[in-house]
Amino acid sequence: MKKNSLILITILLLILFLGSCSRKAPEIYDYYWQINIIDDVETKRTYEKLSLFVSVHDDDGIEDIEKIYLLHDEEELFWEINSQVWNNSDLQGETWIGSNGIRMNDYSDIPEGEYRILLQDISGEYDEKTFLLKRPDVKKSNIIFPRPEMKEEKLFVKGMSSVYSLWIYDRKWNHIPPTYEIKKSGFDLRKILSRKKELEGGFYYYLYIFDSSIKRGLISGPFFFVQK
Repeated sequence: MKKNSLILITILLLILFLGSCSRKAPEIYDYYWQINIIDDVETKRTYEKLSLFVSVHDDDGIEDIEKIYLLHDEEELFWEINSQVWNNSDLQGETWIGSNGIRMNDYSDIPEGEYRILLQDISGEYDEKTFLLKRPDVKKSNIIFPRPEMKEEKLFVKGMSSVYSLWIYDRKWNHIPPTYEIKKSGFDLRKILSRKKELEGGFYYYLYIFDSSIKRGLISGPFFFVQK
């Protein structure tokens, strides 16, 4: 995240200049955004992250797409997501690219207001969409984040009333797919070890659920598990 009006103007002028060539511009077919609240149990810090993903098309191929810019003109904020850091996936024949890691440098809340998404290819051609970010007010102290409870190496979530997602990371912080579900009957973590031998020395995990009452995702962790 950067906040500098001169840099912001320079980016926009560069896009306009490069965009004058005759190549076909990339297209944003659709987009999705969501605010997540992170409860970091190691740093004791609670903060927001924005997930942003766009469904894209480029006649010159997906490798022709270079960057996504997210801009908040009123606050003079922008984030750059390039091919080296974005996540990509194919869903029902559509290519989605984006990031789960958009946050403020000082860990303050993501500002509300109008945002612009700019999808730029290597020649400077671009497409643009806008969205309005608003969400219900909520005190973070009132939020109940998911907390793990171990019973004979079976993982439960304290006070759980729904299905939670379980994200696994190795000791070098590489994400290990897939995403698992934790139901009321619990989840046997030994199943992961039987399929992922590289995790036998222990692994980190996060718990996730979407809270529809506050229209935010809730993420807690990292927690560590090693088989005794």
